[in-house]
Amino acid sequence: MTKNHTLLLCATALYATLVPSLPAFADTAPLWGPHLEIGGKVGTKTDVGETTIFVPLFQTFDRLIYTDIRGSFGSPGSQELNAGLGIRQIIDNRWIVGAYGFLDYRRSQHNNHFTQVTLGAEAMSERLGLRANVYLPFGKTVHQAASHDSASVGDASITVRGGEERAMRGVDAEASVLTGLSLLGDGSDALWVHGGGYAFWEDKADTVWGPRVRAEYRVDDVLFAGSRVSLIAEYQYDEPRGSQGFLGARLRLPLQRVDDNDGRSPLTPLQKRMTETVTRDVDIVTQAGAFGQAVTGIDAATGAALDDLAIIDPADGDLAQQIDTAGAGRQVFINGTGSEIAIDDTISLTANQRVAGAFNVRNPLTGRAMRVGDTRLHGTDASRDLFAMADDTTLSGFTLTGGRHAVTSDGADRVALADLSISGVAGAGINFENGTGLSVARVALSDINFDAADGFSNFDPTATLRGVGIRLNRASDVTMETVTADRVGMGLFANVSQDLTLTGFDISNTSKEGFIFHYVHGATLDRVNVAQTTADGAAFVASGDIAYRNSTLSGLGALPNIGKRSGINISAYSGDGSIIVGADSNTGYDFDNLTISGATNSGMMIMGIRDSSFADIAISDVDIIGIQLMQTLNPSDNIAFDNTTIDGAGRAGFWMMGDFANLTGTVSVTGTPEACGRSPYMPTTLTQPGGGTLSINGATLSPADVATTCAEVANF
Repeated sequence: MTKNHTLLLCATALYATLVPSLPAFADTAPLWGPHLEIGGKVGTKTDVGETTIFVPLFQTFDRLIYTDIRGSFGSPGSQELNAGLGIRQIIDNRWIVGAYGFLDYRRSQHNNHFTQVTLGAEAMSERLGLRANVYLPFGKTVHQAASHDSASVGDASITVRGGEERAMRGVDAEASVLTGLSLLGDGSDALWVHGGGYAFWEDKADTVWGPRVRAEYRVDDVLFAGSRVSLIAEYQYDEPRGSQGFLGARLRLPLQRVDDNDGRSPLTPLQKRMTETVTRDVDIVTQAGAFGQAVTGIDAATGAALDDLAIIDPADGDLAQQIDTAGAGRQVFINGTGSEIAIDDTISLTANQRVAGAFNVRNPLTGRAMRVGDTRLHGTDASRDLFAMADDTTLSGFTLTGGRHAVTSDGADRVALADLSISGVAGAGINFENGTGLSVARVALSDINFDAADGFSNFDPTATLRGVGIRLNRASDVTMETVTADRVGMGLFANVSQDLTLTGFDISNTSKEGFIFHYVHGATLDRVNVAQTTADGAAFVASGDIAYRNSTLSGLGALPNIGKRSGINISAYSGDGSIIVGADSNTGYDFDNLTISGATNSGMMIMGIRDSSFADIAISDVDIIGIQLMQTLNPSDNIAFDNTTIDGAGRAGFWMMGDFANLTGTVSVTGTPEACGRSPYMPTTLTQPGGGTLSINGATLSPADVATTCAEVANF
């Protein structure tokens, strides 16, 4: 049941409680009975539906006390309920005078709630009508309206105002006249015209005032005695809201039998006017706008007040020159308006510069934030970077396209990048080399040289450049959070780096690997998800002390090369002559709560590591092997597989090649030809000097039974 229908049901229920209490007349039936009106109006700016219950509470031959309960709902989502009490008196059988009061409640389209008292007076004859109303909001008359928050950029600051919706006091008045037009010729139809005006005001909102005209064509007793059909046309105009027009219809139905002899009401024309619908404004008038106090905005990312800014208008000329002129220390704001700005050379920042193309500006009074600025830079030269960073520099709030690298940093420390959208570059989205202290937050990378991307070379890792979303080379103390990379050559490449923390990094649709760590030591990855790659989902080469948790890898691999199509590929071997793979490599892998599916080779390929743990790993729907464990030149010992599940591997679930010691844990394999497999080309041995056990499908794999329990299965 909708809330709109609730208004009608509430009113109907109230009628049911009131009608039994109506006064009984011993000799004659009451002149005026209750009725229900249902109608609606289609407007040029809004549509309105209305339901009214009119119930006499006390009456004599010339006086009526009544209640009028009505509900309305508008197309933007507003709803209103009005409960009224009124009195009407016939004077000299020529005029009716009346007064009434309503208690009004409204839920606005902004989901704010308002209350109001409406007081009105009226005078009516058979052919004329006069009425006036006063509208007095009470209670909480000011509510927040976030959609009307505003911000303005000044000479050196950004000022914000909170959006508010305010109930308005007001008056209206109207005069009515019955025209002589009758289409039916039997006196049952009539055309009324109404004209008047209205005014509503509030301390901070614009005054709403203007004229209103209405025409109503009505036919009485159209269905049966006491019924009425009305067709309505209405027009109004006021300065803030402009012109509004409505066409509507209304049906009146009596709620008790009307005595008649010929299907018509026995009432005189003046008596019929005693149950006229009270004419008043259909809802509590409110106005929403940026009425809040003007205050200096706060950068939501840093908490800094956005004053003392060096504000640059891109239309004023060479951006690089303007940024250089702004100097260090002050926050630089390039106030773009959404138009693309061509850049033909690298913009090189100097130490301690902070440059922004947009801010998420928080109002300190409301706590709400809004986006200010839309700066879009396009590099026209594919051999030149857009931005080159320096020590202690910050870049935020830009849309960057074209050029070689969107952002590059070589030898700079303490670089912060935030709120960037990067696409269509020839090289890498972000290239950070030979530095420490990189922070990347809320960055979206897309369409980074997908078709011509460099794949990973074990012998020349630094050649991995084109098509990389974020490239790290000899970097340390790097944090990344809330990053996406879609349709890129590779989402992330880290080479000879350490102390990396990645949180919330989503990589999808890569033409090469999802991400690769080569000779990386000390990294924590949480919620680093990979989907739809052409090669490995994630590769770790000659690395160590890697924690990888709470992540999903799916749809992995399409290349025919052995070992290039795994969900996760861990390799001890590096062909890079510039590094020495020592004791700190190939150890300390700590993987937990990973889901791997759809790999076209192995769920996990693990070669030549030791002292590592794999817990809560779920592997499914892989073409060849679930977990491929290989030992060649380096020892492979002290490896735990706790609560590991493999389902739907093409050949074998848990597969080994080489000599292993101290393998422990529990592995469950289902939907797979062989639960345990071993290489048919090299011998496989297992020793357990530590006394631990490895269980596969509930059975302990003893060292003596490897050859008989694990079937010979090719791993390619």
